[in-house]
Amino acid sequence: MSANRFIDLIKTIEKDSRSREQGFAIMYGTVVSADPLQIKVDNRFYLDEESLILTTNVIEKKISLSHTHTYASGTTDAALESDITIIEALSVSEKVMLLRIEDGQRFVILDRLGG
Repeated sequence: MSANRFIDLIKTIEKDSRSREQGFAIMYGTVVSADPLQIKVDNRFYLDEESLILTTNVIEKKISLSHTHTYASGTTDAALESDITIIEALSVSEKVMLLRIEDGQRFVILDRLGG
């Protein structure tokens, strides 16, 4: 999530908490579909991608460690050519913590829950 989008999100939360009775709330859900992303919240209703905001804690991140070494006698073949996953994408059955905003119209996936 970019810094500007995060700032806008905080402003939205602040506005909601002051101007609406319902405000914001922490809720819990379970991923029922990874692609397209869908989450079942508190065994009551489903959220689709359009109503979700993902934080960097739940977005897949991969890095490349591919490299070669150069010596006076030549260069080695490439090593570690496969990307390494640092953070896995959300998967089916994972539990997540959500922040309800915009009077319940949008939800921020704050993080996945261990266990």
